Amino acid sequence: MDTIRFKGFAIPGSVDLVEGTGGLPKILIRSDSGEAEVYLHGAHVTSFTPKGAKDLLWLSPLSPFASGKNIRGGVPVVFPWFGPHHARKDLPAHGFVRSKSWEIASSARLSDGRVRVALRTHSDEATLAFWPHDFTLELAVTVGAELGLELTATNTGCDPFAYEDCLHTHFAVGAVAASGVSGLEGSCCIDKVADGKRAVRAGEIKPAAALTDVFTLAPPRTVIRDEKNGRSIVCEQEGFRGTVVWTPWTGAETNFPDIGANWKDFLCVEAANCIDYDVTLLPGTSHRSAVRYRLA
Repeated sequence: MDTIRFKGFAIPGSVDLVEGTGGLPKILIRSDSGEAEVYLHGAHVTSFTPKGAKDLLWLSPLSPFASGKNIRGGVPVVFPWFGPHHARKDLPAHGFVRSKSWEIASSARLSDGRVRVALRTHSDEATLAFWPHDFTLELAVTVGAELGLELTATNTGCDPFAYEDCLHTHFAVGAVAASGVSGLEGSCCIDKVADGKRAVRAGEIKPAAALTDVFTLAPPRTVIRDEKNGRSIVCEQEGFRGTVVWTPWTGAETNFPDIGANWKDFLCVEAANCIDYDVTLLPGTSHRSAVRYRLA
């Protein structure tokens, strides 16, 4: 671990760098009312625990932790495309920044007791081989009684570009079959499992099979009902126009070796700009998207 470079950002007891799983560097963020863990690998938030509560995030016990591999669970950062690349199937799904090593840009303990750490990555020779645009991408992680994530993309090149982004959040639930998502009623849904059929969602989403519902224009607030754990998780978003609800269900046991039989333990509710509504940046401009997660 590059502890010398990190030293200037350390706040003992609030922001500490430790060796995580697989030897990957991990930041421990501790505030007065909650704690989080963030890997520099992919700027990947793998844990958020409000004081006195269980972790809101799910991390797969089968996840790889290695250079060039994607961590399974927590909050993967998706950029600059969502899902498979539209033209090149040889490129990694959900873009390339989630397997890229990020650097720390800033850290602070705020006056209200929350703690904030910002991580940054940028275009380089490797990314230009995938995607021919210059950019910087910053993820600010703010930890208190709620988890706040702010994703800011900046066009540092000379030409406009369009991109998709997503915070692919895996929420821990006691049993996905006994969970639900409300707040999306009346919104148009693209059902990816049904070959992209579009329909208006009626009522609470109650997973009972594999589910990939993409709401490209979604309300700013959804609520996850985690019945088995006796809790509800509030998800709020801004700058993201869409919401994706995903569970692989039993298909994970054959299609997702980094999930396996653990598919019962999580439900993804993801804030996204994708499909019908990507983001276009002119040279020198930025776009900020943000989420907040808390217990109801």
